[in-house]
Amino acid sequence: MDFNRIMREIEEVSRRIEERIKELGDGDPVSMRHDPVIARLKARLCMLHERGLRACGMCSELARVLPVVEKLYLSEEEPCCLKLLRRLRSEQAR
Repeated sequence: MDFNRIMREIEEVSRRIEERIKELGDGDPVSMRHDPVIARLKARLCMLHERGLRACGMCSELARVLPVVEKLYLSEEEPCCLKLLRRLRSEQAR
């Protein structure tokens, strides 16, 4: 999968997660994470992040999706998101 396609898919999945969060209202992150729609989209987002981490030069572009990752506290339970956040923060610190 090429860079542009991965980014388009990440943006689409992130948009769909944010729409679902709005549909559910201001609930707690634990409830949101266990929503079946969000759980499916979250799994897709993490898979796309993993692909992005393996592709050269994508960290700066992936930084744009941090609000979705942090909103759902994905970094607390998803190993791929832990790696993503750690790598993005080190790239941003440079």
